[in-house]
Amino acid sequence: MAQKFSLDLRTQKHLIALVTLCIVVILIGSISYGRFFDSYENILLDLRFKWRPQQVCSPEIAIIEISDDSLKQLGYWPLPRDFHASLVDVLSRLGAKQVMFDVIFTDSTASDGIFYNALKEAGNVYLPFVLKLEEDARALRQAQAKSIVAPILPRLKTAAKGTGFINSYKDADGKTRWVPLIIDFNGSKEPHMALGMVCDFLNVPFNQVILEGNILNLGGKARVPVSPSGAMLINYAGAWKKTFKHYSYVDILAAWKEKEEGKTPRIDLDGLRGKVCFVGLTATGTGDLQPTPLENNYPMVGLHANVFNGVLLNRYVSRADRVVNLAILLFLLAGAGWVTHREKSKPLLAFCLTVGLGGIFLTAGFLLFIVKGLWIDLFYPFIMMLLSNVGLSIYNFLEENRKRELIEKELSIAKTIQENFLPVVMPEFRSLEIAAHMITAKHVGGDLYDTCELGRSRLGIFIGDVSGKGVPAALVMAKTISLFRMLAAGADEPSDLLFQLNEEMVRSATSGLFVTATYLVYIANEKKVLVASAGHCATLVLRSAGKKVEKIQPREGMPLGLMSRVEFSQEETILAKDDKVILYTDGIVEAKNLVREDFSEERLMPLLEASSGQPAAKVIEAVERQVILFAGKAPQHDDCTLIVLRQKE
Repeated sequence: MAQKFSLDLRTQKHLIALVTLCIVVILIGSISYGRFFDSYENILLDLRFKWRPQQVCSPEIAIIEISDDSLKQLGYWPLPRDFHASLVDVLSRLGAKQVMFDVIFTDSTASDGIFYNALKEAGNVYLPFVLKLEEDARALRQAQAKSIVAPILPRLKTAAKGTGFINSYKDADGKTRWVPLIIDFNGSKEPHMALGMVCDFLNVPFNQVILEGNILNLGGKARVPVSPSGAMLINYAGAWKKTFKHYSYVDILAAWKEKEEGKTPRIDLDGLRGKVCFVGLTATGTGDLQPTPLENNYPMVGLHANVFNGVLLNRYVSRADRVVNLAILLFLLAGAGWVTHREKSKPLLAFCLTVGLGGIFLTAGFLLFIVKGLWIDLFYPFIMMLLSNVGLSIYNFLEENRKRELIEKELSIAKTIQENFLPVVMPEFRSLEIAAHMITAKHVGGDLYDTCELGRSRLGIFIGDVSGKGVPAALVMAKTISLFRMLAAGADEPSDLLFQLNEEMVRSATSGLFVTATYLVYIANEKKVLVASAGHCATLVLRSAGKKVEKIQPREGMPLGLMSRVEFSQEETILAKDDKVILYTDGIVEAKNLVREDFSEERLMPLLEASSGQPAAKVIEAVERQVILFAGKAPQHDDCTLIVLRQKE
């Protein structure tokens, strides 16, 4: 009976392990399928664009730039439309096949009649408009719009050869990588301007353009890979100045005039004969310069030229299907798991082999893009390979650690936990003097701080404040410090530490509490301070020269434990002799007196400036003394923590 019971327990454990494994695999697969790490995948995509050789550009395409020299000589923007009429007339006489203006003509002007006549006579000019896309346009099978943001002047529209929208999609980082090729505008299918032009160029009626799954079939003459929503991944041929033939708007007009006067034209106009011309604004500081995978200031007229070029030459880049990426991920996880299991007695060797396998995978992914134009996910599979290796290697340790944490949480007294987890004495570190002090409220709170030596010349200093009061806040404080000590040595940058710490806290969050925090890394040999913040009070720097206080507040960073995959930015500053860095919790500036006034930064700043030249401990004493005097007999409602760092030399 005992043997049977033992077997049953063993079976139950195996069953639980199998179910757990299935849940983990489903979760990992769901993250891959949901593309939650697309921001990182986009970064690696941009690297592939930058590292691949320059792509072939069609000799049919010419770009006419309304650049700084054109605006300088012609006066101002927007240019009078009689200039555009002159350009259309010149290009028509030179025999240009198509002319596209990346310029919106919405309002009436005095020279519309001249421009209208030029458009009508040329018969090959395309004008754009801008639609207002529905908010979920990228999630729909067909992008939709119900109104026009920037319409074409009706009179000019009737004279144009064709019209089309010039909308594009911006990713979370603001870069333009995708463009919808067809938009359902109140039941009518409208083409992107470049698509309409290439259809005319290939003699394909637009009604013969059919979406077949993830392929846009252009009457059998071109098959364009698109996303499930019908968007095309733009195949940027290369850097702006190195791709396509470029002409200056004003040079074309001036050269034609010189030619008519019998003079030698300043440029060879014969290069425009038979060309597809894209005319657009490229002047410095204008709104048509947008970030792309290749450049941060890329003229959007080039986007249309790249779309036209890709379809014309049948050269595309496309993203692998979600199922394909999921299959690759599972295959790599199986490989990493097999390597880790095979070398389980040698965890370091297993990790090195996993990294090597991941390196081969990354290289293959880059080559696949360069050779075949196929974009597969790299970041998430590679990270999951490493995490699976580490996870399997330390599985037993984590199990035991989790049990100890549960026991400690049930048996510890909140006040004792708080005192035991805080440093008793702040260490001296090279040329940095450190002082810290906490005044706890009557109820146990959640203020915390800690330090961690990161080698011989780097010191990490952490300060935080748990939302809420009492035992739950103290327990969260204890867990936060534990996680900090576990993760700090493995994070080179403050932003990396906060990111890892946040992921751990979100993964194990149960109390609904969150933590604001600032993590600072001091580099002794450079006298440099790196600062990242998770929704915490600004870091203050008191300069000995000038006795002024500067604020350091990184742009990105929300409190820990609220949401996963949160990005944290960081700032840096150099310390001179006697400069001080002040870290504090909101209990300092939110200390209240009997009339419910806050002590506030307005009182803290002059107080710090008056303490310039004092040792770190004296600064703390001065601040605490003033806070106590300000509060008077009012009860302390929150912990007050203050850390002062002084550069001694």
